[in-house]
Amino acid sequence: AASDWRDAHHQACQHGDLAIQRKDARTLAGVVSGWSFARDDHFLQFVAQSEDWDPGFRTSCAEIKEALGRRDVGGLRHLLSCWRFWREDEVRQEAAAFVAEHGEVYDRLVAQIRDGTRTLDIASLREAVKQWEFSPDCELLAGANSTVAMMGAEYDSKCEALRAAVAARRVPELRAQVGEWPFSLRDHHYLESERELAEWGPDYDTRTETLRAAQASDHVASALAEVAAWPYDPQD
Repeated sequence: AASDWRDAHHQACQHGDLAIQRKDARTLAGVVSGWSFARDDHFLQFVAQSEDWDPGFRTSCAEIKEALGRRDVGGLRHLLSCWRFWREDEVRQEAAAFVAEHGEVYDRLVAQIRDGTRTLDIASLREAVKQWEFSPDCELLAGANSTVAMMGAEYDSKCEALRAAVAARRVPELRAQVGEWPFSLRDHHYLESERELAEWGPDYDTRTETLRAAQASDHVASALAEVAAWPYDPQD
């Protein structure tokens, strides 16, 4: 029985020493709470170290669990960088696994929101907000929602104006809309309009000059021919 007691005590001491070496606060707390031997120097050392670590360890674990509940990848990364206990602790491992699984998508959406906010890419911001599955109280997300709320109606109106000008082949109006476009130059509505304008613009200018020349010289037949062949807005 005495030999069994010594072996159990020796094993408990080994666990405690290893926990201290690793900064394994969870295991050390378990060693202390499960101690069934005399309150010897080993035990007192374990208690002192556990009491020193316990407040910070509990706070760190609580903060990580809260961040996990919010799906706060940015917050988890910060908490992981500040973690000062055993890296294999179950709470830290759960946080690290979540960041590893979701970090790439999070980084992509963060970059998309930052770029969209900087360039006023409303379509891109809307898509990023739609795909966002992380902390709803993120300042970056709030900024994206604010930008869309403030400028979304104007963006939609400008897009509709571009579509209408393209559909009616109203080249002067299309030029004005493209020239005054206040949003991202990578926007697909803008790029489509710009392509149409690049294709139509030179031909429109040539036909306009030819028609004006025919009118100025009273060449009625030439003017009528130009009007008949006019491929743009008939109300131009």
